[in-house]
Parts: sequence; C-alpha cells; structure tokens
Amino acid sequence: MTTKRWSSFPDFDVNAWERQLPHSAEAVHPFEGWRKPLWTAHSVLRELPERGVSPRTEGNPWMLTQTLSHKSQVMPALMGGVEGLRFAEGSANDGWLEGVHLDMISVELNSEEVRNGAFAQGHWTSTEWQGACGLDCNSMTSLSAAEHMLLWANHQKLRRWLLDGGSEANRVNRAVKALQQLDRTHELFRSMDMDVSAEWGAFQWKWQSGVHVLEEVAFLRAIRFVWERWLEVNDHALVPIWIDAQTSHDFMVETQPTDHLIGLTAASYAAAIGGADSIETLSHDHAQESASHDGLRWARNIQHLMREESHLDKTFDPMGGSRVIEAWTHSIVDAIWATYTRSKPTDQ
Repeated sequence: MTTKRWSSFPDFDVNAWERQLPHSAEAVHPFEGWRKPLWTAHSVLRELPERGVSPRTEGNPWMLTQTLSHKSQVMPALMGGVEGLRFAEGSANDGWLEGVHLDMISVELNSEEVRNGAFAQGHWTSTEWQGACGLDCNSMTSLSAAEHMLLWANHQKLRRWLLDGGSEANRVNRAVKALQQLDRTHELFRSMDMDVSAEWGAFQWKWQSGVHVLEEVAFLRAIRFVWERWLEVNDHALVPIWIDAQTSHDFMVETQPTDHLIGLTAASYAAAIGGADSIETLSHDHAQESASHDGLRWARNIQHLMREESHLDKTFDPMGGSRVIEAWTHSIVDAIWATYTRSKPTDQ
C-alpha cells in the first residue's frame, strides 16, 4: 500500500461484475454453494428510510438482544449489557423478572405463552414496559387479531405484529413470504370494525443474517425500501419497520463449536452495518441443549466490540453511497417486488 495510492485502483467494472455473477436469483455459485440475488446496473440513489430504533440523527444504534433459557442467566445478561430480553419457548414465567426494572430494558414476550398463562396478562397490561409481544401474522385469525389488539390497546409503543419469512436459502422468497403475511394481515384488519391506523408502526420483521456480509447488508437495506413501497401502494402513512436480526445457524456445522465464532462475528457485523434495529448473536454452542455461560458472554461481547472498538453505531447507513451496495440493494428490491407481484391472485 506504500507504493500504490488509493486513487490508482481501477474503477468498479460493471461488465466484469455481471460476467462473474449468475443471472438468476435461483442460480447457485459453483464453488461456495450459496444463492446470490439478481444483480443489475442501477442509477438509483435513495436515502435509506428511517429506522424503528431511533431517528437517523442518532447514528446507527441497535438493541443488543439475547434469548435466555434459565432464570439464572437473566442477571448476568443484564449486567453484561443486554438491552433486549427474550426467553426460550416454554421455559420462562413472570418470576424470571423479579427485581428487574422493566422501564430500563426491552422485553419480548411470546404471545402464545401470554395467552396460555405463563405470563400473567393482568400484570403486563397494567405495567409500564417496552418491547414486543408479536402475534404471528402467518397463523392469526380475525378473532385472535382483535383480541390481541384489545389486549395491548394501552401499550401503543409495543411491537404487536410479527412478520417472519423463515430461513429458506432464497432470500428473495423469504421477503416475499413476509409481504404475503402482510397482505393477509391487511385483509384481516379491513374486516375488523376497529381503527387500525396506528398498527402499521407496530410491526416487527424477523430476519436471519448470514455470513456473506455484502449480500446481507443489501437485503437488510432492501427490506426497508420494500416496506415503504408496500405502505405507499396501500395508501398508508410511511412509518418505520423494526427489523429484528438474528444470526443464522445454517453455517454452524463444524465439529468444534468455537469454530463458529468467526461466522457469528461476520453475520453480526452484516446485521449492524445493514441497519438492523435489534441484533441477537447466537452463542457458538447454540446447538447444545442450553448455551453455556461463556457462550452467552462471548456472543454479547461480539456486539460490544463492534460498538466500543469499531464504532459501527456512529454513522447512519454506513454502507449508503457504495456503488455496489446501492445497485445491489435496488436490484433486490426489484426482484422481491416482481416475485411478490407475480404471486398475487390475478383478480387483485
């Protein structure tokens, strides 16, 4: 680098890039075996929409989130800097949060467990708290939606609706599934004799972040543009979508669990610079029955290092303006919207 100035590097070659990439979102790279999204040249340069966690003037913050499976893990997590708590399904109850100041953290409750009594409805509906209790938009009915809306009527800041496209390798299809869930929710809302205008700001979009950093960054940015387009098409006011990113476990196949730490760091890094509102880094021993104390601590520290040493939380949309990322983002938006449009019934 001492003999070659930055300005002497060649410009980005679109033709060379296109020759190296498959020309289909379904194509598989022959060496790595991962699906790459469609890429086409774009001159579009749009400012990334607002995020749910904070306004753009505050930079690029995110909520450090962790799923706990034992009550004994709660206090170490909070002392270790966790800002968002969620609990392994079927394990937690109200007693886990004894002595916790709910106004200082974010809690994500499972709506089914609230309904089944693991968490006392009366306590939570009368308590000031923040976070999420998302009803799965894929399986809800008009009755369950109405009950859910009434249950949290006095907690308008909660994220009450959950979009989840799953973990399919084709990320375009993941996003389309989430949009289809959104369409279904829209129809249910229209059938209800209630004012639902405030509900569009209470959605949470779950996304699994993988190890291919630039791909994940482009997809996370694309989700915000797709969400904004859906609101515009359906004549709703523009409100931010909360993106809840969790590191994928698809790559966690090595025999030594500590080998996963590099992949977990890459996936967390992608989620951070892609602008996720909350990020959960899985523990390297996630596949075991219960994550170890060290596993949870190291997972937290990956995000602390990204903040405290790399300062990834200081600049809003840190990859915005990159010629490759901008082009890739809007090509993904087009691919998602085209696939989504084709999937809609012809009478719509």
